[in-house]
Amino acid sequence: MDRISSGYGGVRAIAASSVLVRPVLFGGLAVLAYAAVVVATTPSLPAESALYVTLVTNPAIIVGIGAGTGLQAHLAEKRRMLAGCRITPGPGGDGGKTGPGDQGSGTGGVAASSAAASFFSFFALVPLGCCGWWLYVLSLLPSVLGAGVSGALIENSQILAYAGLAVVFGLNGLTAYKVRRMSRAIGLRN
Repeated sequence: MDRISSGYGGVRAIAASSVLVRPVLFGGLAVLAYAAVVVATTPSLPAESALYVTLVTNPAIIVGIGAGTGLQAHLAEKRRMLAGCRITPGPGGDGGKTGPGDQGSGTGGVAASSAAASFFSFFALVPLGCCGWWLYVLSLLPSVLGAGVSGALIENSQILAYAGLAVVFGLNGLTAYKVRRMSRAIGLRN
């Protein structure tokens, strides 16, 4: 009778096969959240029309937010796995500290810049009849920021949305650099 291996190698193969599940899930959830906000804040248009206008107006923003969020989930998972494998230095060693604050660096920045990119991209949809709730938000901006700043934000909403995406991918690049550096350091120690 053949024996089925259920040791560490089998578990490792299953884990390796599901490596992309989490990033795709988080990226998809980010896109769904974006679409849900568009539909929820556009009561004057049918959901299909609101989503169509959004897909035509902001396709790069939508794909960028999904890809940036998914990439960050992947990098955070790799960083967490590498941090679990780290060997702490002996007495007198200074490097290699891993703690809860060190493992997920960049995640909060990516979330904040994704939210900013989404926020500014909604402004571009308002003149098209989408996201009517944002008209209310826009009406409050002059009282908070002043008329000049509010006008500049609305006028340059697409540029600001793309700048938010640039920050998302910049922070992902920084996290990727840190993961690569951690991977090399672990490789040198072993």
